[in-house]
Amino acid sequence: MSSNPVRGLLILLVSGLFVVGSIGEAAGQTRLTPEQELQQRGYDSSPDVLRKLAQDTSADMESRLLAIRVLGWSFKIDNSDFLLSLVDDENPEIRITAAGSLAWYGRKDRKGSLLPLLDSRYPKVREIAAIALARLRDERATDVLIGILKSGYEPGRLLSLLTALGELDSMSATDALIEVGADSLIRLEARLYALDTVVRKYKQGRIEYSGETEALTPLLEDSNANIAASAAILLAYDGNRRSVPYLVKTVLDNSVLMSRRLQAANLLEKITESDFGFSSVKSGLQMLLEAIAAESEDRPASFPELDEPSANLQAWWAEHQDEYRKAE
Repeated sequence: MSSNPVRGLLILLVSGLFVVGSIGEAAGQTRLTPEQELQQRGYDSSPDVLRKLAQDTSADMESRLLAIRVLGWSFKIDNSDFLLSLVDDENPEIRITAAGSLAWYGRKDRKGSLLPLLDSRYPKVREIAAIALARLRDERATDVLIGILKSGYEPGRLLSLLTALGELDSMSATDALIEVGADSLIRLEARLYALDTVVRKYKQGRIEYSGETEALTPLLEDSNANIAASAAILLAYDGNRRSVPYLVKTVLDNSVLMSRRLQAANLLEKITESDFGFSSVKSGLQMLLEAIAAESEDRPASFPELDEPSANLQAWWAEHQDEYRKAE
């Protein structure tokens, strides 16, 4: 069904929420709320009037969509049942806006209404519901999100899907993120984001991760230094001494972002803190890394200040690497 370009509507999915709004506003003009826009069009904002307008196929589409938004965003009256009646509408704009209004701001009182949408025959409706439920940390969204990743998704939606998986603590959600990080056909930004999302979950104590998966192991030797660094960091969070060679490589690699080199240095310190001869090496290196990172952008860079501590670390590693490589 073709849309009228005069309407100037744009439907966006942002963090799992669809927002429908006018894009024809002049620069600097105050944006009206959906309720104010309807009032300008001569409509009463009472629930009964809005419900009739939303279902009125003879009314202009923009007014119908505005009515759905007002109903969905209201905290005075629960319009969930009515909105649910619209999510199977044959018009994609109506059902997407209805689903997005149900999902608005991940309201906990809407969870019961969102769950049935996971089984919707419309993929976009399923996606909206799954992202909204993930924001509520409802693990029932996991299978739908993973299914979308495997069956196909709009390229511009990938980061939103990964963010949603990052809200879930199941191992299946974590494994799905690692698989994205391991997929060389996916753009680098998304791969790094997926791996960093897993690291964040681990740092927050939300998951217990063994660090040993078929997907993670090859990433330690990935051709992209930042992907390999992220894999080493994830492996190290489990205290796995097998990560030490990769942490050393990360700390010494000028092509790795400073934030990852700092993480690697911190983890290297924890794993090797009781090892003979390492304390003096790591303390100087750590201080320099922190000082440089505090004054610089998070970017790959080579700093003369790191030459001496890096040489010390290389010397320590040359002496003790056999011990650590036995753990591989």
